[in-house]
Amino acid sequence: MKNTMRRVMSVVLVLVMVLSMTVTAFASETISFLKTDMYTGETTGEKTFSISAETVEKTGDIIADYDFGSEYEVIQCTGDVTVKVLDSNTQTFNVTKFDLSSLSCYGMMVPEGCSSLEQWAAKTDKSGYSYKLSAPGTYAIEYAEKDGFIWQYVLMVEEGSAGSNQGGATVNVPLSFSDIPPGHWAYDAIMEMVSINMFKGMTEPDANGVALFGESDPMTYVQFLAVMTRLLYPSVDEDYSFAAEEGWFMPYYYAALDFGLIEYNEVAVADLNKPMTREQMARVLVRSGILFGTVTGETGYTDFPDVDKVGDEYFEAVAIAYGEGLLCGVDAAGTFNPQGTLTRAQAAMVCYRLLDSSTRVLP
Repeated sequence: MKNTMRRVMSVVLVLVMVLSMTVTAFASETISFLKTDMYTGETTGEKTFSISAETVEKTGDIIADYDFGSEYEVIQCTGDVTVKVLDSNTQTFNVTKFDLSSLSCYGMMVPEGCSSLEQWAAKTDKSGYSYKLSAPGTYAIEYAEKDGFIWQYVLMVEEGSAGSNQGGATVNVPLSFSDIPPGHWAYDAIMEMVSINMFKGMTEPDANGVALFGESDPMTYVQFLAVMTRLLYPSVDEDYSFAAEEGWFMPYYYAALDFGLIEYNEVAVADLNKPMTREQMARVLVRSGILFGTVTGETGYTDFPDVDKVGDEYFEAVAIAYGEGLLCGVDAAGTFNPQGTLTRAQAAMVCYRLLDSSTRVLP
């Protein structure tokens, strides 16, 4: 967590206007990128890849990450975008979503004609493959030739005059839950979390809009990852859909790794569908809150009865969760019960406190 936060805080985003470059706009045409000698700057004439859209504009802006020495040339597009690989000398060609706030790539996409990232990586000849980008957003292109030359671009895609074909799937939000009556202790929290799509019901709504929430069911590890990644990136279901073929829960697992909510060695894929322990929940919760900006990470509290039962790797997160009022224990004494699990209703309440500071219970 600390390394992740240092990484986020240390990133400097600079848009440098390169005045010597000519801004070129094309309507319903294609920009082809030519091979360039990295020492002389001369064009060799061999095409590498192309971008086609309603409009395509080389802005002349550069996004620079001084920490890693990376520079991305900015290209603005409108309408549906096609990015096509043209050069058989291509070693790698990746299109991902791009987070401008942290200068990080995530959600690597699979080109048309490939069923998985593994299949795409194994292609020795990548020419002719293309990506379709119909959803507005910010994307990154990272391209490398077999002899080592690398290009990096950021595509800022806006909706075209005809509208986007992928504006996001319609979410069938339940109007009520059969197991959450208005007098339920977590009613407000659950309905608020459902209204912003952080939580979903365990069943689809019936004709009257009534679904089952599963309030007493244990919250699994991946269910909590799904909730937190939806908070940080509302279109996670769409943008990480490529991973669904590995299991319905894998989009949230990969997104959580990309956002730094978990690390590779913290949870095995085989354990994702197991109930999440309370100390595991505290760690993911605090990391999410720091990234989202509702947790400072500066206030800790350790004066609860079973503090010595908390695992070393979770101790800091549990103390912060108590200190900032996200957790208040399972009884009047404030007992934490680190190895215990939490129900879906309890998880909704914790998330409610994460977003609404007025609902927190300070020690």
